[in-house]
Amino acid sequence: MDKEELREKAISETREKLQSSVEKDELLVKAVKQLDQISRDFSKEMETLRDWYSLHFPELESEISDDDQLIDILEKYGVYRSEIQPFSELAETSTGTDLGEEDAQLIEKTVSNLSDMKELRDELEDYVESGAKEELLNLSGLLGPVLATRLISLAGNLDELARKPASTVQMLGAEKALFRHLHS
Repeated sequence: MDKEELREKAISETREKLQSSVEKDELLVKAVKQLDQISRDFSKEMETLRDWYSLHFPELESEISDDDQLIDILEKYGVYRSEIQPFSELAETSTGTDLGEEDAQLIEKTVSNLSDMKELRDELEDYVESGAKEELLNLSGLLGPVLATRLISLAGNLDELARKPASTVQMLGAEKALFRHLHS
C-alpha cells in the first residue's frame, strides 16, 4: 500500500467515525432549540396579529383566548367578521372597523404563516417527545421529554450530564435566577 492509498483509507475511516459520532441526543438538543425559537417567534407574531385583528373584530379577539383556536377559526372562516358563522351575533354588534381587501389579504397571509409555524411547532414537539422516549427513557420519564432534552442541552450532551454531580445539575436550570440574584 502506497502513501496515497494509506492517506485515503485514513481519511475514509475518520469520515465514518465523525459521521457516526453524532448521537441522537445531540439531534434532540438541536430540535428542542429550534422548538424554543419557533415558539418565541409564534408568540411574537401572534401578539401582533391579535393587536391588528382586534381593530376589525375586537369582540372575537377578546372572546377567544387560545391562540391555536383563533388561528383555526380565521383559517376556516376567513378574516371578515361577517363570514365567521359561529360568532355572527358578535359580528353584527361589533365596534371594529371594516377591512379593506389589501388589509384582509395581509391578515390572511399572516394567519397562514402562523398556521404553518403551529404545524412545525407540533411536529418538532412530536419529534422531541418520541426521540426522548427512545434515547432518554429514564430521564424523560422523570422530567418529561421536552424538559429532559432542555436539561441535556444545558449540560452539553447526555454523557456530560451523566458525569455532573447533583449540585451542578440542580444549578443548570437556575443559572439565570442565580445571576439575577447576585447582580441585585
